[in-house]
Amino acid sequence: MNLNFIEIDNGMLLRRIDSKKAIWEETNSKWNLKDFSIREFEKDGLEKNVIISKNDSLVALKFEPYDIIKTASKSEEVSYSELKKQIISLEKNGVNTLRWKVDLNYKIAYSFISIIVIFCGIPLSVYRSNTTLAFGGGLSLATIFSYVILLKFGQSLAYGGVLSPILGAWMSNIVFISIGIYLMINARK
Repeated sequence: MNLNFIEIDNGMLLRRIDSKKAIWEETNSKWNLKDFSIREFEKDGLEKNVIISKNDSLVALKFEPYDIIKTASKSEEVSYSELKKQIISLEKNGVNTLRWKVDLNYKIAYSFISIIVIFCGIPLSVYRSNTTLAFGGGLSLATIFSYVILLKFGQSLAYGGVLSPILGAWMSNIVFISIGIYLMINARK
């Protein structure tokens, strides 16, 4: 595996390691680097030390293979608590975590889909009781598709930084709860 490791502290580059091959040595809990370079930097960004080697060398780094797999996992594939830990870890390494924060809020917001659909569906079924079953089914499908489209639209706006992660993930819930309240108030008594 090719390795590029960058160590950052408060937005400043401290060390960069590039290796054409890196193998995890389980017995030593170190990385065996082959054909590598290590560059260390001062606070002002100037290089202070450079090591270039074609030989093998064992180097202790601040991560293990498990950390790479965990970070590479898609946010949909991990639990809420794992994603939260991943965000904390990425923030410590100076990574912009906006996308992961949106996905974290999306996990919670999406779990309310059944409640939102019921909240909007009951007033719609009472509001138009004289319609056919096909019309009611079509209206229900249109409601579900509208919810999902608005959910994804809010998520996209949050990914782009237009909305905050919380507002982007919860935008469709807010809109459809408002619609549900309006329909409940105006439903036939």
